Amino acid sequence: MTALKILVVDDDAGDRMLIERLVRSSALDAETRAVATADDALAFDAFRPDAVMLDNRLPSGDGLDLIPRLKDRWPQVAIILMTGQGDEEIAKSAILHGAQDYIAKRSLSQSSVERMVRNGVEAECLIVEASAAQRELETFAHVLVHDFKAPIRAIGQLADEAMSDLSAGVPEAAHETLVRLHKAVAQASELITSLASHISADSEDPFRMIPAAHPIDRALTALRPEIDERGARISQSGTDAQLWGSPPQLAQLFQNLIGNALKYSPDGPPVIRVTAEPGPDGGLQVTVEDEGIGVPEAYRDQIFEPFKRLRTAGVAPGTGLGLATCRKIADRHGATLVCLPGRSGGTRMVCGFPPAPVQLLPRTGTDGP
Repeated sequence: MTALKILVVDDDAGDRMLIERLVRSSALDAETRAVATADDALAFDAFRPDAVMLDNRLPSGDGLDLIPRLKDRWPQVAIILMTGQGDEEIAKSAILHGAQDYIAKRSLSQSSVERMVRNGVEAECLIVEASAAQRELETFAHVLVHDFKAPIRAIGQLADEAMSDLSAGVPEAAHETLVRLHKAVAQASELITSLASHISADSEDPFRMIPAAHPIDRALTALRPEIDERGARISQSGTDAQLWGSPPQLAQLFQNLIGNALKYSPDGPPVIRVTAEPGPDGGLQVTVEDEGIGVPEAYRDQIFEPFKRLRTAGVAPGTGLGLATCRKIADRHGATLVCLPGRSGGTRMVCGFPPAPVQLLPRTGTDGP
């Protein structure tokens, strides 16, 4: 479990010492630092605080005025405003300004500090999750309103054409139209499948230690038709190393990465290398490298956003959700996922997994890969 980071902002040295002592004597696993002024708080960079215990009376102005500025700098921080005297109006203003809680200094105690910090941090986590869910809903609304229109309209038009051709007694034309109709249905199906995979990346699958080769082999099995059709050469190295995670989600992650490498290697049989090696933090670094068209530097971050595709993406079909799903799965595993240029042209997708279970991830289980 990572220790909480708490910043105390108070111009009274005795109060600063009291609050730090109360935190240390509580059940909180926390690291505290203290500063005396608003300027010191805004310039603080020793760590990103999870919570700020903020005095309402500071030499440079009210703590109320400082709350929005602290939230601008650390959007996910929980702020607890403290005053010398209890005041319901100040309490209401503190919440309206973005504070999570409010307390009169005379009411400070080990239990009250522990309760406010714990509840404040948990509340901020819920707000972040709610904001992410809202963005997800907006994304799916965009898909339903916009992205489904084209294939549905095409399916309707092509069905009408096929019926007209058959009524006119032109079976050859009807056959060609039905081929195009089949392609339109396949596009709609691909979009639905991508959306389903994106949603399932949030599922609470059990985590366990497995050889990296297990989810990679599952991904290769799912991609076997494309691999055989393209005559792709795919090598593995170091994948017997152990990896902590959800086997189904990791299989989806590697399936999307290897599938992209297949798609964006348009000339000749694709050459793809999957390697696993110790990461700089003691975890495992898994790389999927191809010799395809590559990704320009300006787009290497954007491609992980939903529905963001390269301007050259017309060389391969896709919905723009594959890499967004990969990033979501990586986040759930406490992992990093970056796009780098390949050593022999093409692209390297590097996923750095942490060495141990991460707090707030799904519970371990006994399910096999």
